[in-house]
Amino acid sequence: MDEDIAIPLIFFSFFFAMTWMILNYRKWKYMQRNQVREDSDNSMGLSELKEIMREAVEEANGPLLERIEALEAELRQTDAPRLMPAQRDEILEELKEAKAQQTEPAARRT
Repeated sequence: MDEDIAIPLIFFSFFFAMTWMILNYRKWKYMQRNQVREDSDNSMGLSELKEIMREAVEEANGPLLERIEALEAELRQTDAPRLMPAQRDEILEELKEAKAQQTEPAARRT
């Protein structure tokens, strides 16, 4: 009699265990798919990140570019020639020499 109960009990337990494992596997797969979807919805793509970075750089550089354009326009409006540092030093040296020559004869007269 114990054998009559034991054999169906083993088959029932095996069937129950297999069903439970299959359902758990399907539940796990379902959760994995939903998690991937949620992660992909919340994540940012490379192109979106590049766009945000480009906008931030443009926003930060906007006032600087406006200031550069204003200074360039001001520079174009002035007609005075701009001297390079080497040219300026040569001209200052010539002026000092000319001034020294002018003061030298005056000092001899006195």
